[in-house]
This record gives sequence, C-alpha cells and structure tokens, in this order.
Amino acid sequence: MSKDNNFKLPRSIATALRMRQRTLRELELLNEVSRAIIRSALDVDALCDLVYHEASKILDTSWFHLALFEGNRYVLKVQVIDGQRQPPLTVDLTGNEGLMGWVRSTGRALLVEDFTLELPQLPAQPRYQAERPPRSGMYVPLLAGDTVLGTISVQSEVANAFTGNDLRLLSLIADSAAAAIAKARAYDTLQDRIRQLELIGKVGRKAAMILDLDELLPAVAELIRNEFAYFNVHLFTCDPASGTLIFRASTAVNSDFWQARNQRIAIGEGIVGYVAETRHPRMVNDVLQEPRFILDVPGTKSELAVPLLVGEELIGVLDVQSDQLGAFNDSDLFVLQTLADQIAVAIQSANAYTEQQEEAWTLAALLQTAENISRASDPQNLLATIVRLPPLLVGCDRCAVFLFNRDSQSFVPTAQYGWDEVTCSTLLHQSIPLGAAPLLDDVRVSGQPVIVADAVGSPRLPQITELCPSGALLALPLRARATVLGVLLLDRDAAAPPWTARQITIATGIASQAASAIESSLLAQKAMEQERLAQEVRVARDIQRSLLPSTAPQLPGWDIAAAWRAARAVGGDFYDFWLVGDKGNAPVMHYPGDLGRPEAAHGTAMSDANAQDNPQFGVVIADVSDKGVPAALFMALSRSLMRAAALDGSPPATAVARANRWITRDSQSGMFVTLFYGLLDPVSGRFQFTNGGHNPPLLLRNSGSSEALGTSGIALGVIEEAQYHESQVLLAANEVVVCYTDGVTEAINANEEEYGVARLTEVVQRFRGRSAEVLVQAILSDLAAHTGDRPAFDDVTLVVLKRLPTT
Repeated sequence: MSKDNNFKLPRSIATALRMRQRTLRELELLNEVSRAIIRSALDVDALCDLVYHEASKILDTSWFHLALFEGNRYVLKVQVIDGQRQPPLTVDLTGNEGLMGWVRSTGRALLVEDFTLELPQLPAQPRYQAERPPRSGMYVPLLAGDTVLGTISVQSEVANAFTGNDLRLLSLIADSAAAAIAKARAYDTLQDRIRQLELIGKVGRKAAMILDLDELLPAVAELIRNEFAYFNVHLFTCDPASGTLIFRASTAVNSDFWQARNQRIAIGEGIVGYVAETRHPRMVNDVLQEPRFILDVPGTKSELAVPLLVGEELIGVLDVQSDQLGAFNDSDLFVLQTLADQIAVAIQSANAYTEQQEEAWTLAALLQTAENISRASDPQNLLATIVRLPPLLVGCDRCAVFLFNRDSQSFVPTAQYGWDEVTCSTLLHQSIPLGAAPLLDDVRVSGQPVIVADAVGSPRLPQITELCPSGALLALPLRARATVLGVLLLDRDAAAPPWTARQITIATGIASQAASAIESSLLAQKAMEQERLAQEVRVARDIQRSLLPSTAPQLPGWDIAAAWRAARAVGGDFYDFWLVGDKGNAPVMHYPGDLGRPEAAHGTAMSDANAQDNPQFGVVIADVSDKGVPAALFMALSRSLMRAAALDGSPPATAVARANRWITRDSQSGMFVTLFYGLLDPVSGRFQFTNGGHNPPLLLRNSGSSEALGTSGIALGVIEEAQYHESQVLLAANEVVVCYTDGVTEAINANEEEYGVARLTEVVQRFRGRSAEVLVQAILSDLAAHTGDRPAFDDVTLVVLKRLPTT
C-alpha cells in the first residue's frame, strides 16, 4: 500500500504543475492578446480582423464568427468555416433572432457542449440550416457597458470540444474587443460628424448667397450630391393653393417621369408627399418594402426624405436616393435635417425677394390676357390677338405663333407681329417639317420654355433667326392639357437685357391661355372629322384581322387553336403559323396554300408530299409595346419581317436575331415588340424555341408538372445586335403548350388583382384533357369572370398546341 502511494504522489503533483503552467501560459497569452486589441488604432473592419487573429493564438478558430448588430441586421465582419475565410455577410434578424438574438437581448454567454443532446433545452434555436451543422460551440456577447455591440462565436464539428475555461478565455477576449470596437466607432462617429458639419456649412453659405429661386434650387441639389456623394437629389417646393409639391430641381439626368406629371406630385402621394403631409422625415432602406414608393429614377433602392420647414410653415421637401440597399442611417438623417433647415430659410428669403416684385404685375398681365382672348370672335381674330399681347405685357418686340400640324408633321406659322410686310409674307407661307427647326421640336417634345441666348446664325431655327436682331429668343409651348399644340415665339431688340423670371412667368401664362383658346377653336374642326376617322379605324381593324390566320391549321398528330382580342379597335398583339420544308437544300416556304395564311382554305391539312419533306411547323406570338393604330402598324411591320426572317428555315435564334436587325433598322417610332418563336417537328415532337422578352409559354407535362419556356433575350427593336438563345423540349402525346401575351396574366379585376400565371396554369391543368379549342375558350371564359365588367387594358392573344395520341 505504501508502495502504491509512493507512485501516485509524484504523478498528481506533476499533473497539477502542468495545469498550473498551462494556466499561466494562457494568462500571459491572453494578456498579450488584450493589450494588442486595446492598443490598436484601426478602423472597425480591421479591428475585427485583428480580434480574429489574436483569438487564434489562444483557441482553435477553425470555425469562427465575429458579427456586429446594426439595427435588426446582423453583420458578419469575420466568418471562418472549416479554416476557410468567407466573405462578409448581412443577416436580417427580423422575426427570428435565433441564438444571436438571445445573446443580444440577455447579454449572456452560452456554451453548447453537444447540440444533438441539448438542442431542445437551448434558450433559443439556431437560425442556420447547414449541411454540416456544428456539434458544439461557444457564444459570447461583445459588451460595451449595457450595450451588446455584437457577438463572437467559436464552433466545432466535434461534441464537447470546448470547456468552461475556453468560454472564460473567449469572454475575456470579447471584453477587450468590445472596448476597442466601441472606441473605434466613437472616433469614426466624431470624425464623420466634424466632416458633415463642415460640408453642411459649405452648402449653407452657398445657398445664402443666391436670391434667385430658379438658380438657388438646382445649385443646392448639385452641391449636396457632390459633397455627400448621394446617388440622386430632388428638391420640391410646396404649392398650398393646389395641394401639390412642385418638382423644382434634381441631379437626375432624365426627368421624363416628372415631365409626364407636369412637374407635380400631390401632398400625401409617395414618400415625398407623405413627408409633406406628416412633416416628419421618412427613411426607407428597401423601397420594395415601402408601399408608398414611386419609382422616378431607375436603379433607386433606398430613399430618405425630410421636410423643409420654417417654424410651422412647410416650404418643400428634400429627397435623396441611393442605388444601394440599406444606404441610410441616423447620420444621414442628421445631415439631411440640418441641410433642410438651411435650405428652407434660403428658399423663403428668395421667395420673399421675388414675390413682392412680381406678384402684382403678373396678376394684372394675366387678367388682361384673359380679357383680350375672350373677346376674340373667330380663329383668325384669336391668333391676331395672341401675337399682340406679348409685346404689350411682356416687353418683347416681335411675336409669332407656330402651330403643329399632326397630319403633315410640320410647324405652320399662322400669325406674327412686329416684322415688316415682306418678312410677314415670307413667314406665313412656309411649312417647317420636323427636324428642320430643332428649337420648335425641343419645345414641343419637352413641353417646357426654351431660351436661345445667341440665335443669330443658329441652326436651331434657321428659318427666322436671321430676322431676329437681338439673337435672344424665348420659345414657349402652347400646351393644352397634355398636348402641345405649337410654339409661341418671342423676340426682342438687340439692346434688351436677358429675359427675367417675371417675363417668362407672364409669357408662360399668355401661352397657356392662348393654347386653351386655340384648342377650343380646333375642337369644332376635329368634331367634323371624327366620323371619318372612325370609319378609317374600322377599315384598319378589318385589314389587321386579315393579317392574322383566319383558321387554326390542321396538322396531323396535333390539335391547334388560337384567339386574338384587341383592347381597342386595333391592337398590337399578333400570332402566325407557317410550314418550312427541308430536303437538304435551302428550305422553302409552302406558298401559297401555306398553313396559317388567311387565304388558306378552312382546315387545310399538311399534304402527303409535304409530310415526306419532313416540314417544320413555325409558330410565333408577339406583343408590340404600344396600343391602338401605332401598335397595329408596327405589328404589321413586325409580322412581315418575322415571316421573312424565318422563310429560309433558320433555327429560331437565328431567325429572331435577323428579324430584330430588320425591325430595328426600319423602325423610327421607338416602339419594340416582345416575341416568342418556336419551330416544331410534327413527327418527333421536338419543339425548338427562342424568347425575345416575351411571356414564357406554359408547357403542361403528362406528369402534371408545368414548365415555363423561356430563354434569355430582349425585345425586338431595342438594339440592332441583340443576342438571342434557343432551347428545345420534346413533346409527348397529350402534352400541351399554351402561348399567351401579358394581356392575359396582367388583366386586373375591380380589386386591382392580376389574373396571374398561377390562375392560368390552374385552368390549363383543369381542361388539358379537352381539345385545344375548348382549352382556349375555357381560358377566355375564366379571364372574363376575373375581370368582370372592367374594360380590357391590353390585347389578349392565345395559341395552344397539343400533341394528339398516335393511332
């Protein structure tokens, strides 16, 4: 017994000594790690990397996470899995915070020795679902006072990989890391705030120096974008009389959206209108989650708007946008609110400066305009009155009216004042086609006044600029509601000063009242033409119908049906069928007598001779971007060119690419067409297809599953050298392909609910066992039940191909 004790005593002492030495080494190493972290002067990202590298000196960090909380987002700054560094990752904890949310809410550390055994008893369940989930792990908070900045977690695929001592060491590292991160964040915040205040002061000083509102707002918008690197900046001013906000300045290059809305948005409408209504800022870091969001600049993903207030008075709204998700934070809100206070004061000062000088004169001038125009007894007297008012009320020397003739697509000088008799005679006997006078074209298209500061010799209006001694022209649109009827042109003597804002305001008012009066006089003439135009549209519809197949072709082994419903008298949808034969030489179209041609006999079947030629059956469905007569004309062009492109039997991608080139070259309208073209081998059932931006047709398999027949490719007529790809499927007996246009799936009911692909698929599944014609009628009936009495917004076109069982 004594001998046994003599052997055990040295061994226990040695073990205790080794444990003590290991503890001392851990403490020394921990001390070095803590000093390295605390003394670091790095930014937050670099500091997180340092924490990871220092922790690796003490613990096995093959599976390591360091993440910081930013609101409801969990931002993984360092993520190591199985020894491999992973890219940063952001996780939204909203609705399911998991273990990390528990650590954040409690500020407590957690040791899991074996997830397999302990999972039901854990205070929270892990969010992740990995192929190789950890068996054990340690989770500690990054605590700065009472605030949990983030978490550090170390995991292992082995159970019982960590001890309480490991958890203690990791917690000590986390304490040092939290202190350093809090310090780095505070320093960054201070530096950002100093920089922001300097930039805010710069913007404020610039704004205070400008008294002209039309100069002030664009300058401020551009300055804010340049100094704070925002994606886009808008400035709106409030118009209490109309209950709207006026779009006054923007850094966006293209403002077509606001031009279409007459530069206005209602208070309460959209994010900007909501801010004006509530007078509280609105920060949206994902616009797709904001029902009020209105897309005016493509690419916008985040938006921040603040009211411009002076006391309780709403001056306008400052709106900034970003092309990144989660772009804005409290720092941006501070910047925008501080800027808004300065901008509001600057706007109020500019308004006070100009309003007192202009209001009385402007009101008197416009009242006199209305009185004179109302006394005009016929169109000739009206035009003569219009050209005499600007010289009296604006202070110009010459004035002319150019009305736009839509039939001839040209501007016609119809009245002038101030030029000599010879010049008057010359002006009144020439027509100016589109493109010959860019100034008139610009005013008509933009609907905005245009000033030409140096018109002498300018190519913008060569027919008249040589007759304008000042070289400074003011061209205003004669806008009646949404239509620009023509242009009111003002010219002054060479010694006159530049056009002032007051002169432009009065001239714009004259042009607006003149346009309304001119429109009223033109309505009577148009009324007499309505019946003639209606008859012409009816003829156009008959012609368009004749371009579509009169009957569905009869193809041995196949059941085919189609339907076409135009939303207006004429439409932009079309479909077509044709046969292309192949004997090893150049494929040829079977024409005339071709399947699908309107003149083909009802139910024409493919001949035996053609069957021996192994003909391919082409089917196309398409949708032009516009509606009505323009779309019908573009539809006729597109149909003809698509037929010609497919005439040689080329593969679908080749034929569509060729048609796209032709359509793009021939079209000057800016319209485009989405198109699906398929080439069917009736014998084998192979269906090759190409999709040019069209709704993917549905393929219903015998198994009950459905597929969308889509390939990459844009609409035809957008760019000349577009790339198209093709794919193919093999259709078995009783399988169905349903081709449709967006007039089917996007049809809405009284509750603004779309018909949708899901409902279309359900109807096809229900009637797939019936004939193609029955299936088409079932879809149309269900669509009518969905929309009810609501008029069709878009054309509806369907083509159904069904392979019949072999006999």
